[in-house]
Amino acid sequence: MINFIMLVGAVTAIGLAPTSVRAHGLSQGAKHAGLIIFDICGAGALGFVIVKSGFAHVALQQLTHLIPIIFVPFVLAALIETAQGSRVVTAVITAEVLAGSEVITSIHPIPLILLISAGSCIVSYVTDPFFWLVQRTTGDDIKTVVKEYTLPIAFAGIGIFIVAVMMEYLFFGTISAS
Repeated sequence: MINFIMLVGAVTAIGLAPTSVRAHGLSQGAKHAGLIIFDICGAGALGFVIVKSGFAHVALQQLTHLIPIIFVPFVLAALIETAQGSRVVTAVITAEVLAGSEVITSIHPIPLILLISAGSCIVSYVTDPFFWLVQRTTGDDIKTVVKEYTLPIAFAGIGIFIVAVMMEYLFFGTISAS
Protein backbone atom coordinates (compact mmCIF):
# COMPACT_ATOMS: atom_id res chain seq x y z
CA MET A 1 0.00 0.00 0.00
CA ILE A 2 2.81 2.43 0.88
CA ASN A 3 4.47 1.87 -2.51
CA PHE A 4 1.19 2.69 -4.23
CA ILE A 5 0.77 5.86 -2.15
CA MET A 6 4.33 6.96 -2.95
CA LEU A 7 3.77 6.30 -6.66
CA VAL A 8 0.52 8.30 -6.66
CA GLY A 9 2.30 11.14 -4.83
CA ALA A 10 5.16 11.17 -7.35
CA VAL A 11 2.81 11.10 -10.34
CA THR A 12 0.69 13.87 -8.79
CA ALA A 13 3.74 16.04 -8.12
CA ILE A 14 5.03 15.53 -11.64
CA GLY A 15 1.60 16.21 -13.12
CA LEU A 16 1.06 19.43 -11.14
CA ALA A 17 4.53 20.86 -11.71
CA PRO A 18 4.96 23.48 -14.45
CA THR A 19 6.51 22.06 -17.63
CA SER A 20 9.86 23.84 -17.20
CA VAL A 21 10.22 22.65 -13.61
CA ARG A 22 9.09 19.14 -14.50
CA ALA A 23 11.55 18.79 -17.38
CA HIS A 24 14.47 20.13 -15.34
CA GLY A 25 13.57 17.99 -12.30
CA LEU A 26 13.24 14.80 -14.33
CA SER A 27 16.52 15.51 -16.11
CA GLN A 28 18.42 16.15 -12.89
CA GLY A 29 16.75 13.29 -11.04
CA ALA A 30 17.37 10.76 -13.79
CA LYS A 31 21.04 11.74 -13.91
CA HIS A 32 21.58 10.37 -10.39
CA ALA A 33 18.81 7.75 -10.20
CA GLY A 34 20.99 5.00 -11.62
CA LEU A 35 23.72 5.67 -9.08
CA ILE A 36 21.26 5.62 -6.21
CA ILE A 37 19.66 2.38 -7.41
CA PHE A 38 23.12 0.85 -7.88
CA ASP A 39 24.03 2.01 -4.36
CA ILE A 40 21.08 0.31 -2.74
CA CYS A 41 21.22 -2.86 -4.86
CA GLY A 42 24.98 -3.25 -4.52
CA ALA A 43 24.95 -2.64 -0.79
CA GLY A 44 22.00 -4.99 -0.39
CA ALA A 45 23.82 -7.75 -2.27
CA LEU A 46 26.97 -7.24 -0.22
CA GLY A 47 24.87 -7.15 2.93
CA PHE A 48 23.32 -10.48 1.99
CA VAL A 49 26.81 -11.94 1.56
CA ILE A 50 27.88 -10.52 4.94
CA VAL A 51 24.92 -12.13 6.69
CA LYS A 52 25.25 -15.48 4.88
CA SER A 53 29.02 -15.60 5.45
CA GLY A 54 28.48 -15.69 9.19
CA PHE A 55 30.72 -12.65 9.79
CA ALA A 56 27.98 -10.64 11.45
CA HIS A 57 26.92 -13.50 13.73
CA VAL A 58 30.52 -14.19 14.78
CA ALA A 59 31.00 -10.45 15.42
CA LEU A 60 27.80 -10.42 17.49
CA GLN A 61 28.97 -13.36 19.61
CA GLN A 62 32.35 -11.72 20.20
CA LEU A 63 30.86 -8.32 20.99
CA THR A 64 28.39 -9.68 23.55
CA HIS A 65 31.33 -11.13 25.49
CA LEU A 66 33.62 -8.10 25.22
CA ILE A 67 31.46 -5.01 25.77
CA PRO A 68 28.32 -4.03 27.70
CA ILE A 69 25.21 -5.12 25.83
CA ILE A 70 24.03 -1.51 25.40
CA PHE A 71 26.98 -0.90 23.06
CA VAL A 72 26.50 -4.03 20.94
CA PRO A 73 23.90 -2.72 18.42
CA PHE A 74 25.92 0.47 17.92
CA VAL A 75 29.28 -1.27 17.42
CA LEU A 76 27.83 -4.05 15.25
CA ALA A 77 26.13 -1.49 12.99
CA ALA A 78 29.36 0.52 12.77
CA LEU A 79 31.27 -2.62 11.74
CA ILE A 80 28.72 -3.53 9.09
CA GLU A 81 28.59 0.08 7.85
CA THR A 82 32.36 0.07 7.48
CA ALA A 83 32.23 -3.14 5.46
CA GLN A 84 29.42 -2.34 3.05
CA GLY A 85 28.65 1.38 3.22
CA SER A 86 24.90 1.91 2.89
CA ARG A 87 23.25 3.20 6.06
CA VAL A 88 19.83 1.79 5.14
CA VAL A 89 21.23 -1.65 4.33
CA THR A 90 23.35 -1.51 7.50
CA ALA A 91 20.28 -0.88 9.64
CA VAL A 92 18.39 -3.76 8.03
CA ILE A 93 21.31 -6.20 8.31
CA THR A 94 22.04 -5.23 11.91
CA ALA A 95 18.40 -5.70 12.89
CA GLU A 96 18.35 -9.06 11.11
CA VAL A 97 21.50 -10.21 12.90
CA LEU A 98 20.22 -9.03 16.28
CA ALA A 99 16.84 -10.74 15.81
CA GLY A 100 16.60 -13.66 18.17
CA SER A 101 19.63 -12.60 20.21
CA GLU A 102 19.72 -11.60 23.85
CA VAL A 103 20.34 -8.02 22.73
CA ILE A 104 16.80 -7.37 21.57
CA THR A 105 15.33 -8.70 24.80
CA SER A 106 17.73 -6.63 26.92
CA ILE A 107 17.22 -3.20 25.35
CA HIS A 108 13.93 -1.34 24.94
CA PRO A 109 12.93 -1.12 21.25
CA ILE A 110 13.19 2.68 20.99
CA PRO A 111 16.80 2.96 22.21
CA LEU A 112 17.60 -0.20 20.23
CA ILE A 113 16.44 1.41 16.99
CA LEU A 114 18.37 4.57 17.85
CA LEU A 115 21.53 2.58 18.65
CA ILE A 116 21.39 0.77 15.30
CA SER A 117 20.75 4.06 13.51
CA ALA A 118 23.61 5.75 15.34
CA GLY A 119 26.04 2.96 14.47
CA SER A 120 25.07 3.13 10.83
CA CYS A 121 26.12 6.80 10.75
CA ILE A 122 29.63 6.44 12.14
CA VAL A 123 31.68 5.44 9.08
CA SER A 124 30.32 7.16 5.98
CA TYR A 125 33.55 7.17 4.03
CA VAL A 126 34.99 5.34 1.05
CA THR A 127 32.78 2.24 1.38
CA ASP A 128 29.68 4.46 1.35
CA PRO A 129 28.49 4.80 -2.26
CA PHE A 130 26.61 7.96 -1.28
CA PHE A 131 29.95 9.48 -0.23
CA TRP A 132 31.05 9.18 -3.85
CA LEU A 133 27.72 10.47 -5.12
CA VAL A 134 28.12 13.57 -2.94
CA GLN A 135 31.72 13.98 -4.13
CA ARG A 136 30.74 13.61 -7.79
CA THR A 137 27.70 15.87 -7.50
CA THR A 138 29.44 18.68 -5.61
CA GLY A 139 32.77 18.37 -7.40
CA ASP A 140 34.51 18.77 -4.04
CA ASP A 141 37.78 17.05 -3.28
CA ILE A 142 37.75 14.09 -0.89
CA LYS A 143 39.04 16.14 2.05
CA THR A 144 36.14 18.58 1.69
CA VAL A 145 33.56 15.78 1.42
CA VAL A 146 34.98 14.19 4.57
CA LYS A 147 34.81 17.53 6.37
CA GLU A 148 31.31 18.48 5.17
CA TYR A 149 29.65 15.06 4.83
CA THR A 150 31.43 12.30 6.76
CA LEU A 151 32.19 14.21 9.96
CA PRO A 152 28.71 15.76 10.41
CA ILE A 153 27.10 12.34 9.93
CA ALA A 154 29.53 10.79 12.44
CA PHE A 155 28.79 13.55 14.97
CA ALA A 156 25.06 12.95 14.45
CA GLY A 157 25.66 9.24 15.08
CA ILE A 158 27.50 10.01 18.31
CA GLY A 159 24.70 12.35 19.40
CA ILE A 160 22.04 9.73 18.64
CA PHE A 161 24.10 7.14 20.54
CA ILE A 162 24.26 9.36 23.62
CA VAL A 163 20.51 10.03 23.49
CA ALA A 164 19.76 6.30 23.11
CA VAL A 165 21.95 5.30 26.05
CA MET A 166 20.45 8.04 28.22
CA MET A 167 16.92 6.97 27.24
CA GLU A 168 17.66 3.35 28.10
CA TYR A 169 19.08 4.18 31.51
CA LEU A 170 16.74 7.01 32.47
CA PHE A 171 13.38 5.93 31.04
CA PHE A 172 13.51 2.18 30.53
CA GLY A 173 15.66 0.99 33.40
CA THR A 174 19.25 -0.01 33.67
CA ILE A 175 20.29 -2.91 31.51
CA SER A 176 22.81 -5.44 32.60
CA ALA A 177 26.15 -6.03 30.94
CA SER A 178 26.43 -9.38 29.26
